[in-house]
Amino acid sequence: LEGDLPEYAPRIADLSSEEETLVLGSAEFASAVRRRIDAGETPAVVITSEIERFQTGLRDDDGLRMPTVALCSAIRGFGDFDQMPDRLPTRVDRDALIYVALDGLDWQPLENGTHRWQVDHRIELRQLSDGFVVDPGRWAVQTHALPAPSRDAFFWVRIRLPISDLSAGRYALKVRVREPSSGREVDRSLDLELVPARLLTEAGGD
Repeated sequence: LEGDLPEYAPRIADLSSEEETLVLGSAEFASAVRRRIDAGETPAVVITSEIERFQTGLRDDDGLRMPTVALCSAIRGFGDFDQMPDRLPTRVDRDALIYVALDGLDWQPLENGTHRWQVDHRIELRQLSDGFVVDPGRWAVQTHALPAPSRDAFFWVRIRLPISDLSAGRYALKVRVREPSSGREVDRSLDLELVPARLLTEAGGD
């Protein structure tokens, strides 16, 4: 903590929103400790109080969450879906559904007495070997109104996987959700592997 040290600037470009929050919180902790000690405060007191503040912030986090995200062939309701395998054959495009459960939503009261949540979402397809973005996706809106706020909030999106244009390998579907009313954003990734059909047949026969 002595000397003229450069300000810590964490690299967050490749982190999820949850990881980004943790890293930025850690950086803020380190900066606050340095600033207060440089101002002449007792190091032991500074470190203890800043640790307590940091831990309290983590415990009190009521952020937007996606507890469940799944690639599906059918969706019947909240928590009721048929999940697709994460290994698919190459060459043939595939229709699929993405199920997204939401928690920690900002329910907005409406004039008719109901409550509504609204989020924007985008689904990005990325090749894992080099990070190449195959399809950046586009933002779309999901909204739903109920008589009262509920914890059973979810939405689904129909997609078409452009498998015929892709080579065998590992990919990720990154689901990004942001809430306009609060400015919060969260993301989750689904890993997907494309393999020649004959390998799937051989594996199934063992």
